[in-house]
Amino acid sequence: MKEYLAFALSMLVTASFGQMGFLPIQNVSAGKQFRFPVVSGTPPAVPEKINAYLQLAELDLLKGSEQQHIFEKVAADNGTIYGGKVSIAYEVLTNTRQNLAIRLTQSSCGATCAYWVRYYNFNPQNGDRYFVPDFFPAANLERLRQIITPRRQANLRKQIKALVASGEDAAHLEKYIYDYIGRDNLEDFYFTKDSIFFDNENLLSKNDKFYGLDNVTGFSVAEIKHLLNACGRSALLTGAQLAGFRSGTEPQLYEGRVGGSAAFYLLFRHDYQNKYRGSYAYKKYGRAIYLEGEQTGAEYSFSEKDANHDETARIQFRKDGLALKGYWVGRQNRKLAFSATRK
Repeated sequence: MKEYLAFALSMLVTASFGQMGFLPIQNVSAGKQFRFPVVSGTPPAVPEKINAYLQLAELDLLKGSEQQHIFEKVAADNGTIYGGKVSIAYEVLTNTRQNLAIRLTQSSCGATCAYWVRYYNFNPQNGDRYFVPDFFPAANLERLRQIITPRRQANLRKQIKALVASGEDAAHLEKYIYDYIGRDNLEDFYFTKDSIFFDNENLLSKNDKFYGLDNVTGFSVAEIKHLLNACGRSALLTGAQLAGFRSGTEPQLYEGRVGGSAAFYLLFRHDYQNKYRGSYAYKKYGRAIYLEGEQTGAEYSFSEKDANHDETARIQFRKDGLALKGYWVGRQNRKLAFSATRK
């Protein structure tokens, strides 16, 4: 059943508990169900980059553009089966000069409900988002899986066996979860000064998330340090020259302009096959515009979508290193230059 939330008319901004770390973090709340981190610090470029990323990715709104609270856009019922978000909570898992790791726990409800977690790991020296492939040569990613997959599976196997022995109807979990772990994209992870952790939560079907399983399996960095590349050694071990390492994995935050003047932030990522999805927000308005697209050869082509999922404009560009160059094409084929660079 859908939860109906009464939001406070004013936002409560307080210091987030336990966040005495490398980057100061404030908690922004609306009502009892919504909490979100806002990063600060000096110089401001890195916190601004991290905040823009998180707000565009999770709130579809840039702070300062809200009318009542920063959750108003994603909390609105969008008419789909899962409706709008009804809760967001977060936990800062580590906050050092080598990693800012944040876990968001969320739910949405419409005709039915969905529940999920999302992990973000940021390089505190330049604001890039870390992904596991950034830390390992391509050949070593499979060797990493050979180390972590059996133990992640064994962690759940023991718990499922105990559930079945206690009378729970949980045997069906074994029909899919071990295979899913083996094919996991490894995005649900975080690392601390001496360990790296992987979470299975999002691999479980909705009803199976209520068994109370411990889905997080940890590994000592010492176990995998021989597999790391230079970026991995810097992030997970030494911290040396960390500001100079740039992530090679999307989505990363881009900043650009349409027609040379309309400034925006952009995120996009691979979906499946040659399909991509993303969103961007003009800084003047601060509200995300949804993008659906595909890659053909070296060219990316996206359709802007409105709330009814109708196309309102098109964006075409090519990547050149950390830059994007192309065109924005609006109604009546109005064509403007489109350019962006990685923040």
